[in-house]
Amino acid sequence: MRPIAAAVCLSVSLLAGVSAQAAFAGEPAAASQADPKRADTQFGEARPADTKPADPKPADPKPAEPKPAEPAELSAEECVVWARELSFARSIAEHDAKAFAAHLHPQAAFGAGRPQPSRGRDKIAAEWAGLIEGKQLRLRWYPVRVTIGGVGDVAWSTGPALYQRLDPGAQPRYLIGAYQSVWHRDADGIWRILFDDGLTPRPATEAEAMAFEHGRREACPRR
Repeated sequence: MRPIAAAVCLSVSLLAGVSAQAAFAGEPAAASQADPKRADTQFGEARPADTKPADPKPADPKPAEPKPAEPAELSAEECVVWARELSFARSIAEHDAKAFAAHLHPQAAFGAGRPQPSRGRDKIAAEWAGLIEGKQLRLRWYPVRVTIGGVGDVAWSTGPALYQRLDPGAQPRYLIGAYQSVWHRDADGIWRILFDDGLTPRPATEAEAMAFEHGRREACPRR
């Protein structure tokens, strides 16, 4: 998700890294050259022209396509965090800086895995101002897993994040990553993000962007 992330990181460093990601994206490796001996030899020895090649072995049956993983069933409180994550993403979609900041813990740390993460609600909100404005880069994300541990007031959330570059000539147009967030339920009972990080986004195809859209679900898979 965020400027992943994170990978979908979800911090301003990802926004700066979009150009680098595209510039260093490697070209597909060239196909290996065919062995010139294979056209007229077998195991390095000449094969008589009138020798009939052995019948090929029948192909093995095609393995069954793997079924998509069933969504995890979440507790009632995990579903509260699920809804809170969607609300956080909506603050970006609606360009609402005030709502964005309201989802942050006052001592939040974004880019938590970096040597120098962004710390504090005000600094994070300022660094995200360009993404909230959404004129050059559109960012979307949604949760696919939420877990609350034994403590009860700390939750972990993760899911995919899609970046769309809005310049009509931008290539690649889409980048996809993932995010991971740690939420804390504060004394007022509201869940706010305490830590956030993610995967560095990679170039994505139109098909992957469509798959991202189709994978979104508003309803929490409650048990």
